[in-house]
Amino acid sequence: MPIGTRQQKSHHDDKRILRLAGTPKASIGSADRIKFFAKTLSGVDRDWGNVGFILEELLRIHLQWTRYPLDDYLVATSLKYMGGGKTIGELDLVVIRRGDGHVVEVGQVKFSRNPRQVVRKAREQIVRFKNALRDGKVEKLKWSDTDAAAPSLSAFTEQTRHITYGCLDSVSSGFDYELDIDRDEGDAVQEMLLAGTRVGAR
Repeated sequence: MPIGTRQQKSHHDDKRILRLAGTPKASIGSADRIKFFAKTLSGVDRDWGNVGFILEELLRIHLQWTRYPLDDYLVATSLKYMGGGKTIGELDLVVIRRGDGHVVEVGQVKFSRNPRQVVRKAREQIVRFKNALRDGKVEKLKWSDTDAAAPSLSAFTEQTRHITYGCLDSVSSGFDYELDIDRDEGDAVQEMLLAGTRVGAR
């Protein structure tokens, strides 16, 4: 499953460039990086038929490790918001503070080779949710892949942050943050996970 490799760009410690702890210092597209990402996700119970889930779950893990400690926060993916008997939209990432149940962050995630083409859609999805919530059109929230209790509508406040996340080279196209993985690597990781390849220790 070889793919082309390329050298990392210098980001000058840009805090908008997120890097999963333990990511090998190797060329983008290298076997070491792909194996690392696949190993990181090997214990996650999710349908990998959608390559976008690769980036969502890697971001969830990164945020839980670095920004939102597990004891204090729940970082989760795929929260549907519904109204009028139908699904209006879905939030890719949701961060809930355990102490009071407030949603502190909502994230829209795009895993694209052309981030400039999808950043507008990510922003529009955030605006659509905020407007639907403001206008009282959201009647119910439901996790896409579990029957666990969803946050209440009142958990979303003016303090809730709304953030766009992309893959490598997305910040320059207008995303708020990017994770150090590109789409070709994502496709390779997806192939490995779908094949059920055993990902052993490096």
